[in-house]
Amino acid sequence: MKISVIGLGKLGLCTAVCFAANGHKVIGLDKNKYIVDELQEKRCPIDETGLEDLLGNAWQNLTITTDIEYAVLNSEVTLIIVPTPSQPDGKFSNKYIEDVLHAIAPALKKKNEFHVVDVVSTVMP
Repeated sequence: MKISVIGLGKLGLCTAVCFAANGHKVIGLDKNKYIVDELQEKRCPIDETGLEDLLGNAWQNLTITTDIEYAVLNSEVTLIIVPTPSQPDGKFSNKYIEDVLHAIAPALKKKNEFHVVDVVSTVMP
């Protein structure tokens, strides 16, 4: 399966690496330059038990980019795993999810085949 993971924080990176280590082709995307630079240099930017070892089995199936169109056009499934911080009233902010949805829309319009978009981030039902 070809999977794009948007958001390579603690949950997103672990998810991307697990899929890639199990043979899926994964395109990981993040806006954070430090995370992207570290991963492009094949260094683990997040301290998570076992992640660095798992990355060793994943590199051949893992591509890191900041190009959202490339990620969507070259995958069958997009997982959105971005922060949903709490607002002062206790509700979740969907700003980051909405930003991603607006950003992937033009790429999705260019596709002729079915494409799954899954919001993994915490949201209200």
